[in-house]
Amino acid sequence: MDIDKNTPIFQNVFGGSWDALPVVMKRHYANRPFSSDVGVVDGIMDVESSFLGRMMSPFFKLTGTLVPYEGKDVPAKVEFSSSPTTNGFHFNRTFYFPNQKPYEFKSVMIPMTGNEMIEVMRFGLCWRMAFLWTGQKVVWEHRGFGVYLWGKYIPLPLALLMGKGFADETPIDDESFSMSMKIVHPIWGMVFGYSGVFKMVKDV
Repeated sequence: MDIDKNTPIFQNVFGGSWDALPVVMKRHYANRPFSSDVGVVDGIMDVESSFLGRMMSPFFKLTGTLVPYEGKDVPAKVEFSSSPTTNGFHFNRTFYFPNQKPYEFKSVMIPMTGNEMIEVMRFGLCWRMAFLWTGQKVVWEHRGFGVYLWGKYIPLPLALLMGKGFADETPIDDESFSMSMKIVHPIWGMVFGYSGVFKMVKDV
């Protein structure tokens, strides 16, 4: 499939819903493939874990997945970047917990088919989701966990252990949006979650 290097990566993901997205969402998802585009948001976040989540925090830290600390009103910066060599959408998150070295959580989103993306983290571990615009917010709909190796997505039954992922982003105005992400197990309930409000500080 030919990739239009002048079209935002997420324009194809959202398809016919792209034109309906509010200004701040288009700014957020403006990065083009095979480019040096960089956008930045600043925010304040709450990060929480259950007992199970705290037990899994060494795994989170080792694999570079999620955040191994908890806190209220934690300053955070997120850089959305493109790469001149790929069509991936890079998330570079930095959390500034008190009395801790800034914690970085990096991942790259790779388009799959239709409105589906996979978010790939260290060691190829990934979360597969579909992006939907409901008319009020962007929803990341869980489609499974897996591993991304040699350009292939291989599903893994990790939801049996840690639950499913849920995320959404809600526009506030042309500059700001709120977001939340959580992992919920069908038996143990909420395992991990974070939420906050972000403001665009640098456009692509």
